[in-house]
Amino acid sequence: MTASRAAERAARAELGRFERLMAVSVMLLLVTLGAEHILRLADSAERENVSATLATLRAALMLEAASRVIARDHEALGALEDSNPMRLLSRVPSSYVGELGPGEAPDRDGVWYFDAERREIVYQFGARTEGRPTLRHRVRLRFDDTDGNGRLDRADRFQAVRLEPVAAPI
Repeated sequence: MTASRAAERAARAELGRFERLMAVSVMLLLVTLGAEHILRLADSAERENVSATLATLRAALMLEAASRVIARDHEALGALEDSNPMRLLSRVPSSYVGELGPGEAPDRDGVWYFDAERREIVYQFGARTEGRPTLRHRVRLRFDDTDGNGRLDRADRFQAVRLEPVAAPI
């Protein structure tokens, strides 16, 4: 009977090891799924933050253009074309690293910067974003160019200011 008790104890011990192994496997699976969900949420939050910043920049541009139209300052209104819209904000996003010239690049991902050479506001997504896309936008004026010189002046009728995507929008 002792041999059968020993065999029974060995079988219980083996079952205990199997149960522990299964419990650890289930916990690892849950942790992995949870981590993936958290990363998807972080990616979604980054995209929403970018959309909100773009909306803020568009609103700031419209307000500034309206102010310049009311002042009848065509020269200042024309200067909005290809300008850095971050300059219009009273407080820039903490992820804005400033204006970068030729050959300069941001030192990290997940940042805004103004490409001074191409005259574009740029957002470089964080490393966790699949494909690490870069968004580029440029300030453009819409106007009736009555004198055909390609720039806004007193002879022209201003229509709108836009922050137009240069790269695929989100």
